[in-house]
Amino acid sequence: MQLRRVITVESWWSIGYHLSGLAIAPLYWLPPLGALIGLVCLPLLLLGLPILLLAMRGASRVTILADRRLSRELGVPAAPAGPRPALHAMMTGRPGWRALGLALLVAAWDTGTGALVLSGLALGVTLTALPILVPALGADSATFAGVPLNPLTIALGAVLGLTVIVAELATARPLLLFGANLMARTRDEAEAQRLRQRIATLETTRTRVVDAAEAERRRIERDLHDGAQQRLLAVSIAISRAHRQLSRDPEKAEELLNEAQGDARAAIEELRGIARSAHPPVLTERGLQPAVTTMARRFAVPVRLDVRLADRPARRSEAVAYYVVAELLTNIAKHAGASAVSVRLWREDDRLRICVTDDGRGGAEEKEGGGLAGLRARLDAVDGGISITSPSGGATMVEAELPWNA
Repeated sequence: MQLRRVITVESWWSIGYHLSGLAIAPLYWLPPLGALIGLVCLPLLLLGLPILLLAMRGASRVTILADRRLSRELGVPAAPAGPRPALHAMMTGRPGWRALGLALLVAAWDTGTGALVLSGLALGVTLTALPILVPALGADSATFAGVPLNPLTIALGAVLGLTVIVAELATARPLLLFGANLMARTRDEAEAQRLRQRIATLETTRTRVVDAAEAERRRIERDLHDGAQQRLLAVSIAISRAHRQLSRDPEKAEELLNEAQGDARAAIEELRGIARSAHPPVLTERGLQPAVTTMARRFAVPVRLDVRLADRPARRSEAVAYYVVAELLTNIAKHAGASAVSVRLWREDDRLRICVTDDGRGGAEEKEGGGLAGLRARLDAVDGGISITSPSGGATMVEAELPWNA
């Protein structure tokens, strides 16, 4: 083994990494110990629940700190922290317990490797310094670990000490890399599990979106059949009758043509209404705020708007948000019996939030194949969400949120 391949700057930095890990290991042990205390105290009127939640939060921070230390040492980008799970997800799902397990692994590994490196380094330095320490202390007849200290054992001890130091330098970097691989494998398995859950969610969401799209297609088909198609059929019949009356009774023919003209105008308005409900031009040209404002002005019930959007979200986010507001207002008009409606839209960090309330009869429920279920499916498709508060006989409040750049 060539010494220049062992005694490198990286080797000394690795020694320092292990020693610093031992120094901060007590911090790593706090979350696992806190979790143990929380579990022990759980039967005591759930006194341990806050302690357990705090330990899980601390474990997440500890794993992030350990990952950043490794990243700085190895000169590689740190793994993304990812979204912070909600408290109930920490307890009922895997993120909190996984973070505790990883924190325990980090604490045990850094404590063990740090103690090993420190003891080996202390032994190596002590043995190497024996030729200086023994004469300085006047301990010619002393012993070290039961071995008499004479010139031969002192020289052999110094050689052994140098060997131990070289061995420390040779193993410090591989030990660090092994720990990094261990953490990466643990994180990769957790990431794989998260991706599997995400795929399962997307499969469910895809089914819901297909069902919602099919329901929307049937609604448009029904509106066309019951409205515009019937009016256009009436126009065709009126024109045919007018054509037959044209030579015999011009006045009757003119009356029929006027009737056909009125039906044609009504059909055009109905087609425009259907087009507006799908994707109005004002949404594309001017954005979400003018589109929602125009929709609210045409609503039969007074709508109080509070739109706070300094800029425009992504086009898909605009379309989904418009669809949510339009569907909620349609449900209110059909079922709520409300006399006043409030619509709020605002940006919070990287999320677009919507809140629609009405003073109607309440009792709104999310039923399979219903409008609210369709809204949930549409929002799930873009990593959004919805919550419904609608006590019977009381006001209804629907809150929705979706990514600003979906």
